Amino acid sequence: MKTYTVKEIADMLKIDPETVRRWIRQGKLQAEQASRKEGNVVSEQMLQAFLGQSPKYARTVAPLMTTPVGITVTTASVLAGILAQQYIKNEKTKKAQVSEAQVIKLLEEDIQSREKTIEQKEKAIKQLKHDILLEKQYISETKNLLVQMVDENK
Repeated sequence: MKTYTVKEIADMLKIDPETVRRWIRQGKLQAEQASRKEGNVVSEQMLQAFLGQSPKYARTVAPLMTTPVGITVTTASVLAGILAQQYIKNEKTKKAQVSEAQVIKLLEEDIQSREKTIEQKEKAIKQLKHDILLEKQYISETKNLLVQMVDENK
């Protein structure tokens, strides 16, 4: 079973390691302490359980982790969220069920959201490439001017 150190989790989530330690102290993230020297270790299962309750962070690590059946942690988190919402909603009636149509709709919405994000990032890349081209042209023109000035002063 794969395990992660506090630093590895902090790096994956792009947060400070102290935040991960605080989650462990608060019981939000389950961990085992092999020794004081090695610090806390979090199993992949424990990390996935935490991410299932924290979609904000699940999206950050989705490209880095997959569940044993090959779906991303984000997808598993989305499905777990649907199930949890339905359970809470139907707790009084004890009919905690999620329809296939609900899961399909949620997954389609997630796909649309990700496609929109990709489109925005591609636009940003295009703009950055344009900006880089302008900077290169400026550098080239400045070098030519510099060469001309040096030649005139000889």
